Amino acid sequence: MGHHELVHRHLREPHHKPCGGRARHRGGAARHRARSRQLKRLFRPLKDPRASNVRHDLVEILVIAFAATLAGAKTCTEFEFFGKGREELLRRFLELRYGIPATIRSATSSVL
Repeated sequence: MGHHELVHRHLREPHHKPCGGRARHRGGAARHRARSRQLKRLFRPLKDPRASNVRHDLVEILVIAFAATLAGAKTCTEFEFFGKGREELLRRFLELRYGIPATIRSATSSVL
């Protein structure tokens, strides 16, 4: 298996294993909402250059791209693999009303 295939495999497979007990998650929802607000505040000053009829929130797309980059992703396709492989984890602090965007490429290219 080549390097490219290993990166794609790594980005698709979630590494977070949920813990079994509820006690460990006490207060977790409030903590995740607070993190979400912090992330949105960080990216909110950016103007969204996309059309007004877009489905996915630009801040959520940028958070996915940022997290994917920290995990080693280098392309928009890898950002998408990362998001789809970790959707359950990302939903802990992102709304993702329409799921993981398949158009991360077009959204990020218009901003970055």
